[in-house]
Amino acid sequence: MINTYYSQLSIFRTIEQILGAQPLNQKVAAATPMYGAFTSTPNMKPFTTVRNQIPLTEGVATAPACGVDTLGQTGAAAATVAAASAARLAVPADAQSLADAWAAWITTQNLTGNGAQADSANPEQMNRYTWYETHNFSTPYPGDTRVYLPSEVPGGYVPNADSE
Repeated sequence: MINTYYSQLSIFRTIEQILGAQPLNQKVAAATPMYGAFTSTPNMKPFTTVRNQIPLTEGVATAPACGVDTLGQTGAAAATVAAASAARLAVPADAQSLADAWAAWITTQNLTGNGAQADSANPEQMNRYTWYETHNFSTPYPGDTRVYLPSEVPGGYVPNADSE
């Protein structure tokens, strides 16, 4: 077992050293090579896998083409897992107007498609949107006293050069 912190740059540095290539830039050159992750003798001891405890498709608005992750269940058990996952994602009736307001807000952001712009959404609003969506629009963002509408988010309005 190793306790060394490795980053993506460590992976690049290690691959470059294996291939005998020069570092791409100063950051890669300064990264720690992954010496501790490799040994000269293989460890053939079998290991026990740990199954996922949370479905990988939980929180995904549109189910992928391969279907909803049911944690390896089949038949009625799979249907039960899928139903439980859908129930956890259901927005309570009293929070539906908030969810609708946030759904309208997210459509005005340039997050996907041909017009996508990286980091164009206000980070305060985007953080709360992500939090609210994963907590069914019923749990306040950490540090807030209530769930806000997009227009009410503290720090949500940042004037730009065109509005001043």
